[in-house]
Amino acid sequence: MIGVLLSGERSNPQALLDAGLPVSAVASSRARARALARAAGAGVPALAFPLEDFADRAQRDATMANWL
Repeated sequence: MIGVLLSGERSNPQALLDAGLPVSAVASSRARARALARAAGAGVPALAFPLEDFADRAQRDATMANWL
């Protein structure tokens, strides 16, 4: 089981999906990261956790960890 965390437009999640590896979730700090749409298109849960949506980094990180 693989959970991918990303902040930009990296293609690493796509490479993992293309290789048939068991990606179970993709999370990003940027709502518009293309990798989120790619993951969702492959049926993998994908969600953004922008820092501005949380009181602080610790709260965001805890929320993201719980989601994963």
